[in-house]
Amino acid sequence: MTSSVTGHRFRHELFLYRSAEELVEFVVPLARDGLAAEEPTLLLLRADAARAVRHEVGPSPLLAVEPALAEPGRSDEHVRTASTLLPSYSRVVHQEPVIDPSQWYTTSFDAAPDRSVTRWLPPDGSGLATVAVYSQAGATTVLIRYHHGGPSTHCS
Repeated sequence: MTSSVTGHRFRHELFLYRSAEELVEFVVPLARDGLAAEEPTLLLLRADAARAVRHEVGPSPLLAVEPALAEPGRSDEHVRTASTLLPSYSRVVHQEPVIDPSQWYTTSFDAAPDRSVTRWLPPDGSGLATVAVYSQAGATTVLIRYHHGGPSTHCS
């Protein structure tokens, strides 16, 4: 996805990782490439990942390593000010907090040659929505159902 913030263009990429080591393996080459291209690079990382990346990449006036915006216990005021940081950097990495496995959705998939149903079921008692995607005859419908008694959202 390419976006524009006050005329500054950047590309947003998503990287899913299973461990801090895997994240560092992704971030280090990205940071090194940015520094080699003389591009200001901002890394918003949790402390363990920040230490590992700093150790691997080394200091540079083009590299800023700051605490992750969604760091547990951190004021969300910092999140609101993030948009003022972005125009100053060509490369930005933001580490999102890890989702506790007890909060992971369960996925189910049923299919026949002419239709399919994919469901994401939340953990019992989580209050999160169930999401279902129905596809048949070239039409797709998304249903988001909340279990707290509120209305369902239906998109076609």
